[in-house]
Amino acid sequence: MNNFFDNDPENTLDIDEDTVKFMLSAALTQSDAYPKALANFLFREIIEEAHVKYNISQEDIRSMCKQAVNRAALYIAHTQSKRPHTMQAFAIHAAGCNNWDDAEITDEIEHEMDLIAIAEQILNRLD
Repeated sequence: MNNFFDNDPENTLDIDEDTVKFMLSAALTQSDAYPKALANFLFREIIEEAHVKYNISQEDIRSMCKQAVNRAALYIAHTQSKRPHTMQAFAIHAAGCNNWDDAEITDEIEHEMDLIAIAEQILNRLD
């Protein structure tokens, strides 16, 4: 495997470039790829854990995933809006979340950031 971060001794993500290209191709040829990617990134593992822990039906899992994709599409539409204050207005959804923990960069998130960086490098070379 080719480590795309050979110059960074702290990075241990090893992934084959062909695998990343295949994943990108499979992802980008889908309809609604970006909302699906965001929903998958944010919720899929959480939904799967709930599925196992609480014996949620596959039909209910599909419904939850659909709701997540719909909400992700709305979020993406807001982030791409050229209207002023759109993101600030979207923050209304944080009302009532003041007791939630703040975001943190975990090892899992660092791994995800590395994967995205590799995919971005490949896409930049393809331009």
